[in-house]
Amino acid sequence: MDKLQFARESILHRIECGEFPAEAKLPAAAKHCETIGVSFVVVQLAYNSLIRDGILYSIPRQGTFVRKDWRSRILPGSIQTYRSVWLELLKPLKAETPELFLSNSFCEGAFEIRFSNDTQLHASEYLDLTEFFEAEFPDKSDFFQEKIEQFRSRHGKLFGIPLIFSPWVICYHPDLIAEAGAPEPHSGWSWEEFLNLIRLLRRNLPPSRAFRLVPSSSIWMNFFLRAGGEIMGSREEGYPILLDGAASVDALYRLRELRDAIGEVEESPFNYREAFLKKETAMIVGTRQDAAFHNPHPWRCVPLPRIPGGRECMRIGGDLFCVRRIVNDFHLVRKLIGYLFSPQLQDRLGALGYGIPIRRSSAIRSFNEHDPRDMVFLSEMAKIHPLNHFAWPELQVLINHALPRTWLLQESPETMTGELAAVLRAIIRYEHNPFYHQKENSHDRNF
Repeated sequence: MDKLQFARESILHRIECGEFPAEAKLPAAAKHCETIGVSFVVVQLAYNSLIRDGILYSIPRQGTFVRKDWRSRILPGSIQTYRSVWLELLKPLKAETPELFLSNSFCEGAFEIRFSNDTQLHASEYLDLTEFFEAEFPDKSDFFQEKIEQFRSRHGKLFGIPLIFSPWVICYHPDLIAEAGAPEPHSGWSWEEFLNLIRLLRRNLPPSRAFRLVPSSSIWMNFFLRAGGEIMGSREEGYPILLDGAASVDALYRLRELRDAIGEVEESPFNYREAFLKKETAMIVGTRQDAAFHNPHPWRCVPLPRIPGGRECMRIGGDLFCVRRIVNDFHLVRKLIGYLFSPQLQDRLGALGYGIPIRRSSAIRSFNEHDPRDMVFLSEMAKIHPLNHFAWPELQVLINHALPRTWLLQESPETMTGELAAVLRAIIRYEHNPFYHQKENSHDRNF
């Protein structure tokens, strides 16, 4: 790492840890250079470069300050991730690629590792990674290719590549369930058994500790699908809208039953994963990457409950690698893809038990046949259901905002699905107008 990069990162790390909070005045360059052991000129260059990047600002004769909105900036070479495991896994690459900046403090990065639903909602902001992935891995026989294909837009753009994926299961703390005087969940349990367990937990626990159903999260989609609900058909069928069908309306009534069993829905800042791992929540819907197999609080898991008239399926849960469209260092894009999807790193993910690696060889070695929890995740893998509306990010935004209103605000499922289905059909009709639409991002050229 050269001295300028070192000076930049030392300032950024002090901002991230709160030593230099928003609107704080930084030490004069002449003083700061003594602190970090580089020259005055280098520190001044670092200040100037961070001013250009929108992290700092300068007022003549007053000094240099941290911008209030520094977290919303996108730094060149920055990798933003929402879980610390990725920062650790990327450290060896960082050591040989000093232009990379690892962070989980910024809202966005030039490169990102994001959750699957979040990635899909912002698909238009990312590069098409098809050619990069093809160049690095022309032989894809070791990849779960069908899982990767779930993250293509309707025009073929691969807006994110899953590094890991997982089915969703019910994770629970058996002693908290015993304290509620309730029977433990079991494989093949029914919807009514699930609702009765929540009702028993709610006698002694608030909603956030019994079971969470958060409207802003896409977890509810698992129950919608499980109950037989469907948003739209496949590309081959012409993306027919199925939302206003009887099965989808009935599925929304099932979600209302779940909401009524919980009693109320809390929409507040709350990390349900951390709460579960600390044994602050009795039961969650979680993925393999949500779980911590070495947690001191023993937990168990079972498949999602079976719902009358429904089917055994769920949406995919994963961490995806994405690249912002502003990035033009395509050599670095290929280097990151080559590293993150290499057998070596995928094997490390498997050894950690963090999600299911996207490489088949790494995935099969990652499961512990002596751990019943792992066997649940293994058995549920085949039940991941591709969501056709993932190909339409603009539709997903409407769906995420509208459908939770049927149980959050008790709006009529029949009215809501009828209105929303008409809007979705109109969008698809005009989006397919050949005189209007060109292939998405046709102006982008990867190489």
